[in-house]
Amino acid sequence: RRRHKRLRILERVFVDIVGEKFVPSLTFRGDVATGKYGGGNSYAVIYVDEATERGFVDFIRTKDELEASVLRMTAHMEIEAQKSIDFKAGAQIRVGTFVSDRDSNMTSAKAVAQSLGRRIGQQLTARDRKNQTPRLDGYIRRVLDLTRTNLDQSGLSKPFWEFAMRDAVHMLELYPTSGHRAHHSALKRWHGRDLPLERRLKFGADVYPVLPVSERQEESKLDAMAPGGEGRYRLMGIEQSYGLEGMGYRVLDVLSKPPQMYVVGDLAGDE
Repeated sequence: RRRHKRLRILERVFVDIVGEKFVPSLTFRGDVATGKYGGGNSYAVIYVDEATERGFVDFIRTKDELEASVLRMTAHMEIEAQKSIDFKAGAQIRVGTFVSDRDSNMTSAKAVAQSLGRRIGQQLTARDRKNQTPRLDGYIRRVLDLTRTNLDQSGLSKPFWEFAMRDAVHMLELYPTSGHRAHHSALKRWHGRDLPLERRLKFGADVYPVLPVSERQEESKLDAMAPGGEGRYRLMGIEQSYGLEGMGYRVLDVLSKPPQMYVVGDLAGDE
């Protein structure tokens, strides 16, 4: 009986854009990636590694930013691959092929030049055929379902969709996958072992972050150490960014103008 060759991590990566009718995501201060403002995005770019079914997400304002997204997410995924079961010292794991539809930004001269420069192949679906990437389509449906659930149970409005979707993608890493005979999670398939799970708090929970004196309202030692209540500080998930694995939680002060993001390691939650 002939065995199928196991794909290595990042050998084939599916890419798709979601968000034709999304409202722009909430603009906030304190973005870890830019150090300034974040949000204001209208599209999500979903990346799924075929070998492990692990997903990654990026956010862009216009489709013209897709090439830049592919460039930074390629770097991010390759950094993550250094922690994977396929990594061997001295041999970097690189993206092999991107599989996508015929979006003009994936086939532009700039995108093709970027792929050739990094020796990444491209596989494009045919316009007249349906359901050519069922695993990607199913993954996106689950992301949207969890994003909608996150917004609904937290009582947050649609502009919070970017935070809700980032949390949904993180949750799916922990779910069983259909492509593994023992239904291991995507994260276990990526790392080859079980990882210790961080304390899991419900998205959008009303929290009480323990703030240093410099971040308290009047920068006074007499200010409340863990202010909050009445929905002011809301949990947006764990800290993650390009090439960054944080050790804290992202907490948004929704009453600041504009909303202010903090990263804290110590908090109490009202779930």
